[in-house]
Amino acid sequence: MPLPSDDHRRIQTAVIGHKNSDLAIILPMEAAELARWRQKHPRYTYWCGTLLGGCGEPLTDRLYRSKVCHFAHHPHHTCTRTANGEDSADHLFMKRVLHEWMGSQGLKGTVRLPRNTTSPGGAIDIDIQGSPRRLRVRLRPSSDGSWGLASGEAGGPGRKDIDWVFGLGGPAPEEFLDEDGYVFRIRFETQGAKRCPYLGVQQRGRAIEWTPFTTAALTREGLSTAVVEEIRAARRRSLTASGGDSTAEASPETTPTSKGRAIRHVGREELVVALRDALELGARWAIRPTWKRLGQMIGADFTQYNDVDLADLLTEVDVPFPQDDPVLSVLIRTDTGEPLPYLDSILDGLGLGRPSSASHLKRWAQREADRAFAKYGIPPRTMPPALPLDGAVPEVFVMKAKVSPRRHARSRQATTAEARHQAPADRKRLQRLITQGQELVSSTPGKAGTRLKQQLRSARRLLEGMRRTELNDLGLRLLREITAELETSIAEAKKAAKRNPKSPGTAQ
Repeated sequence: MPLPSDDHRRIQTAVIGHKNSDLAIILPMEAAELARWRQKHPRYTYWCGTLLGGCGEPLTDRLYRSKVCHFAHHPHHTCTRTANGEDSADHLFMKRVLHEWMGSQGLKGTVRLPRNTTSPGGAIDIDIQGSPRRLRVRLRPSSDGSWGLASGEAGGPGRKDIDWVFGLGGPAPEEFLDEDGYVFRIRFETQGAKRCPYLGVQQRGRAIEWTPFTTAALTREGLSTAVVEEIRAARRRSLTASGGDSTAEASPETTPTSKGRAIRHVGREELVVALRDALELGARWAIRPTWKRLGQMIGADFTQYNDVDLADLLTEVDVPFPQDDPVLSVLIRTDTGEPLPYLDSILDGLGLGRPSSASHLKRWAQREADRAFAKYGIPPRTMPPALPLDGAVPEVFVMKAKVSPRRHARSRQATTAEARHQAPADRKRLQRLITQGQELVSSTPGKAGTRLKQQLRSARRLLEGMRRTELNDLGLRLLREITAELETSIAEAKKAAKRNPKSPGTAQ
């Protein structure tokens, strides 16, 4: 059934039951999943909820086999709701997770959605009953790009009783990095009909360390994860060693540069994740960084790489290539503002082919940058259509190819069909391994634990990038390689756990 002429937007989220409900849902995007959902919940009614900034009118779920399933208003209805994507109900999913998390921690309190913010649904306030501790979650910055922190809460002696958590839509507040050495971040992953929050710990010069929010704890020192406990312990040791001097020594894993900025020697997987995070953040602010600027953002020294190594690194950043997403590698520019001289090698490595000419590659790169600014901008905008890489090649030249176009097309279709058939099972297998690995990571000591953390980070990043993506053979091959590496890491973690049966928490 085609969409009504009055509602051309793809609404991915709604609330269940009534217009003022806080029970959010993200509609399954694939036809088979939505059919199973309907069969399981035949009595559910969906609404353009007021807590989503919606009109409060009922919605219908639209099942399609040739495109993404979505919600829609009834015909001839006008709605002023501005946020319709899969992240538009994150505040409601977070609210429900917070209630469940507080219960698991044996805590009581209130979870409020302030309405006096410039970004509707962008703020969540949590007050703990019988405790001075408070949590403040800011999913999105205000329209001016700031986090709108109240001076009475963000600074002063009362701030030690508040844990702030920030989304990825804006830069980390410098005062938090200066005072605490880290900043809490929050992101969400779609799992079925809900969005699951992940709590991140961001430090200067390091990739963000992510963990499911439900594994966090609330201690006397505040919101805590394993990474935060390590940071706090290191700062306490540093203060003790310096006799109370707040100037901490450099980490042994870092090297100071001539400008005093520390460069951390990170592994390949961590560098790929950090580089992609930095490029996405740059796209949010319509910035096209140089390698020097990226090195300052990440805390890495890219001068040690040659052009071939950098091209391979960026190929990993953009693989698997989502069919509709922009190529982030185009955002990096030379000191003269030109695209990277080896950009064509990156595109070839991604399986996108070669550009028809240098001038067309430049136009194509600018269009991809504009698409990245639209997708990751604040607020996100509709991306302009992508330009074909071979757009400047005359059609008569293509017809002179020696390989039969029909045979070439059949070969590509067969490869795509195989990837499309195998991908769902391989994705589910990887998801199961991630769950299994997450259960082992906290109890795995030494190098095996470090390797498992790295593989889990790479696997989660891969699944996130593959969402709503039709894999080609290159993407399917990468999926299987990362799955095999994660399986190996899990096996090593199990062996390490057997060799060290006593965990720190069980020592007598």
